[in-house]
Amino acid sequence: MSTKKVDCNDKNACTDDYCDFYTGCYHVDVVDTTDACTDQHCDEETGVSYKAVDCNDSNECTKDECDPYTGCIHTTIVCDDKSKCTEDGCDDYSGCTFVNIKCDDSDECTRDSCVPDIGCQNVPIPCDDHNACTDDICYPYSGCVHTPINCDDGSYCTRDRCCPVSGCITEEVNCCDQNACTVDLCYPASGCHYNDVDCDDGNKCTMDVCDPKTGCKNYTPDCLCNDKNACTTDHCDPYIGCINPEISCDDNNEDTADWCDDIAGCLHKQWTDVDDNSGY
Repeated sequence: MSTKKVDCNDKNACTDDYCDFYTGCYHVDVVDTTDACTDQHCDEETGVSYKAVDCNDSNECTKDECDPYTGCIHTTIVCDDKSKCTEDGCDDYSGCTFVNIKCDDSDECTRDSCVPDIGCQNVPIPCDDHNACTDDICYPYSGCVHTPINCDDGSYCTRDRCCPVSGCITEEVNCCDQNACTVDLCYPASGCHYNDVDCDDGNKCTMDVCDPKTGCKNYTPDCLCNDKNACTTDHCDPYIGCINPEISCDDNNEDTADWCDDIAGCLHKQWTDVDDNSGY
């Protein structure tokens, strides 16, 4: 008995043709449907063509990959540039963006900058002009202002000025008028005053005068108590002043008439010489 091999060729390039001893011919599709990353197409005449699946989602912010079991995977990319001076973002069309952050705090009293490892730095600016004659202040809207300080101590007895190195200097006003006959004083509310020196020595027997160059002089003139009357004794008492008591012309001679003449002084005449009409 002769046997003939069965021809299982179905003339279809899209199948693999087999023969089973018990069941006969069977045909298995040659397209592998287990690979999700490959598009497979089969033409009955030409057979299977393979084309990789296009996972590009046209989004620059994703990483496009393909897993044979699950297919396309679109993982969001991380756009961190490790700088605290940028805002990191992603544009679907252009990809990662790194925009410089604004560190301007709108304060004229700070110097604004950015350090990549730290971020914004707003450091106070120094307003010190190294001038002790100004108050140095900073205003957020205008910046440094240097206002002259007031060295006026409100006293007319001082001369006030300011030295840029040391600050206010207050010097006493010199009220000396080079006059020994005045007491030189200064009152803060009005300034220099000159009061006459009191040269009174409390002695009524002296003349008290003042010389602008040498000061007080207290002297007793020779003629201070002289009343130009020969009939008085002239002397001075420091507490009372001039004393001019009448002198006594009595010569203790009963044979004479004693009297005093303002100019000649004591006169003495014998009674026989006395003119009855004169009274002496």
